[in-house]
Amino acid sequence: MQQQIQQQEKSLKQQQLRTIVWQNGKLSIEFPTEELHAVLDDPQVLVWLDIEGDCSLSQDMLCNVFKLEHITVRTMCEERERAKFVDSDNYYYLVVHGLEFDTATDEANTPKLDIVFAKNFIITNHRESLAWLDSVLETAKKNDPEEHIMSRGMPFLLLAHLPHQAIFVPDAPRHQSASRGCQCADCTHRETNSC
Repeated sequence: MQQQIQQQEKSLKQQQLRTIVWQNGKLSIEFPTEELHAVLDDPQVLVWLDIEGDCSLSQDMLCNVFKLEHITVRTMCEERERAKFVDSDNYYYLVVHGLEFDTATDEANTPKLDIVFAKNFIITNHRESLAWLDSVLETAKKNDPEEHIMSRGMPFLLLAHLPHQAIFVPDAPRHQSASRGCQCADCTHRETNSC
């Protein structure tokens, strides 16, 4: 029993970072995390950082490079968190849960996925490997400049993640274009007052 607990603690401390950068029509896979700060200044860049495992090991990078608030990072590091949507000044934070069913054991699992997104980056964080997310990552690693998943921008990349999730966000705020100014690149709310 003690050995099993130690193995679980060790697996929680392990972390895999996967970074994909789309810049000037070119794809960079496994982009060095220490260089992310420089590329995030480019408004045309799109960065996808996927964190599998315990995100507390990347806390400094998340706060200093991506400018996430400490409360967001602490919530991301929580193993269990309810579904929610948080509208911050510089980014949006979404906690969603998938649904997996093991037919051999008749057991269900609802793995948590944290998604933080802004105009030019998306961060996904999850404790365990998610097959559908690995598939999206593999698609993103294919260098097809004409139809690349990241060439269409952050909204399209975000939508590639959501069909696989069971999303329930109670009392989610509606788009606040009148009070904050729209951050949407492709919506027509200026004419219709809705996104």
